[in-house]
Amino acid sequence: NLTEDRLFATLANIAVSHQRLFSRNKDLQHLRDMSKILIEANNIRPDTYFYNLNMAHAYIVLTQDAQSAKECINKCKQSKTQQEWRYSEAFLCAYSGQAPGIIISKYREALKVPYEDLVGIVDYIEFVIEHEPQKTELHLAAGLIYKAIGDTVLMKQHLLLFLEKSHPLESRITATIREMLSVPCL
Repeated sequence: NLTEDRLFATLANIAVSHQRLFSRNKDLQHLRDMSKILIEANNIRPDTYFYNLNMAHAYIVLTQDAQSAKECINKCKQSKTQQEWRYSEAFLCAYSGQAPGIIISKYREALKVPYEDLVGIVDYIEFVIEHEPQKTELHLAAGLIYKAIGDTVLMKQHLLLFLEKSHPLESRITATIREMLSVPCL
């Protein structure tokens, strides 16, 4: 058990290193390498929170497989102590094109959970937007994260892109977004 624990911890550290390299330079090979390492780690300790949260990240970028990502996040939801999965769940709502009201609600819930790297989250969202520009709801997601970060300029850019590219919205949603847009830029 001790040997397996140490091997799992080592593989987890290697996976995190690859994920950081991907975040830094957006080279998909790092994400592929992370995915392979995660699968090895999963063979030692199956279905850990760490494995599922990070594989969900990889499934979206590498294969655009929202269903597998959602299955991973559903497993993360079983954690009694970890709540970071809420950010992934909110992202998946936007990625899957759910109603803007649901997306806003999911992000409001997620943002109640402390997270040390909101910039990393929005970088990931923007990477996906760059590779899948038809996912217009991701502009809403990015705008909500930028609002939480306090970057009103980028918040407004993404929210305006969302309004421009979206089909007609409910008046309540349009009013919510217009209210966010009324915040002065510093």
